[in-house]
Amino acid sequence: MSKDSIVKAVTDKFKKRSEVGIKKYNKTMDRDDLSLDQWLTHAQEEAMDLTLYLEKIKHVLNQTKMSRYTKELDNGKVIAYGYDKATGYFFQVFDVSDENKEDNLLIDECSMFTNMSNGKMIELMNVYELPESHLELVAMDLPI
Repeated sequence: MSKDSIVKAVTDKFKKRSEVGIKKYNKTMDRDDLSLDQWLTHAQEEAMDLTLYLEKIKHVLNQTKMSRYTKELDNGKVIAYGYDKATGYFFQVFDVSDENKEDNLLIDECSMFTNMSNGKMIELMNVYELPESHLELVAMDLPI
């Protein structure tokens, strides 16, 4: 068994996919009833489907204009973070003073203007214990 959770997840999917194929076609990949040309045609068709899936994902990602999330901390500070199509990832920490209700910006980072890397974004997200699902999206360079 792999110590790598991603490798394990992929191999589990391969096993499940194989089981579905065996049930559906009553055949395994050990079959010998197809010519090399037929195997190539199958592979080509699968590659064409993959291209369509990738184009759909690109379309959905391009529709993502902006996301903004906030988290209020016990100490009164407020975190705002997310993704803006124009400036990339952003991460801000505000200290809200009680007396005049003004926000004091303590941290102001973004991909475009301060050259914040994805690694720095992930580091800040870890420090402030933001959702793991958001961290994973940043790690894959996807909009939050």
